[in-house]
Amino acid sequence: MILPMIIVLLGDSTLNPQFNLSLRSILTAIIVGFSVGLFEEYVFRGVLVSALRQRYQLGAVMTAFISGLMFSLVHLVNASNGSLTMTLVQMLEAIGLGFFFAAIYLVTANLWLPILAHGAIDAFDTVAFGTLNNTVGMSVWTSLTYAVVFGALGYWLLKTKRYAVKIAPNSATQVNFSRRSQRRPAIQRQSVSMIKTVIAIVIPLAELGLGAAVVAVTTNQWLRVVLAD
Repeated sequence: MILPMIIVLLGDSTLNPQFNLSLRSILTAIIVGFSVGLFEEYVFRGVLVSALRQRYQLGAVMTAFISGLMFSLVHLVNASNGSLTMTLVQMLEAIGLGFFFAAIYLVTANLWLPILAHGAIDAFDTVAFGTLNNTVGMSVWTSLTYAVVFGALGYWLLKTKRYAVKIAPNSATQVNFSRRSQRRPAIQRQSVSMIKTVIAIVIPLAELGLGAAVVAVTTNQWLRVVLAD
């Protein structure tokens, strides 16, 4: 499961990175990378994947695909701060990564694995390019490669008999811990409010847009990190 992360690090290294290896830059990259990784994986894998499986009983592959698709679509907000073309390129990469991260979560029931992988990738890109802006660290071919490779790896994880899907679409999910096992009740079925659904979709878009606007008020890098978080 470390191999795909290495693929991204090697691929991004071919995109003319300008590494800033100062202690301040590295610490900032770690804070930014893992803050983004924690938030995005919690929402698009922890919340969305669990709900799709346990509330709507969707298949594992469809669950992972929707997770990757929603993760990709939320990146449309970046078009307001950069090139639409590069935003589409970023979305292409995001759908492959999102599908793969969802597959990891489905077969391990461990959200920390995709969080750590996502955080490490974003932290590396921040050190390599100085920003996570969609106008740097992107190319059509690398993003297409990521989408195909991660999509294939995610599908293989979900379909091979060597890996059993642990986030089950039934009344309870079996979660294995190192010393004991316990059963976790699934999210109960309930009516879906259209207004609440729209609000839920708008919240991450507003959060990302507000973050971009807030950091524009200062050029101090540390203050930008604090304000964005």
